[in-house]
Amino acid sequence: MAEPEKPFVCYKQGWSIKFYARGAAGLKSLAWWIGGYLLVIALFTMSVAQHPHSRLILPGMAVLLVGSAIWAVWLYHWLLARSDVITRE
Repeated sequence: MAEPEKPFVCYKQGWSIKFYARGAAGLKSLAWWIGGYLLVIALFTMSVAQHPHSRLILPGMAVLLVGSAIWAVWLYHWLLARSDVITRE
């Protein structure tokens, strides 16, 4: 049985890695990933705007930064697992 087409293409050349969506399925799934992240950023921003002098802003920013780093690594692995990888020399 043939393997289904993957929704992304990954081009690797040395340390450079570029991901490209292949069609509507790739764009839709990437939009869900980015939309979820933007929702978290919007909620944090609204919380800070409503309580600008709260002592929880700095711990909240630390959690947001660590969460963003984890999200970026998770997204990289998620994209790599769903990509046809093309290595260029």
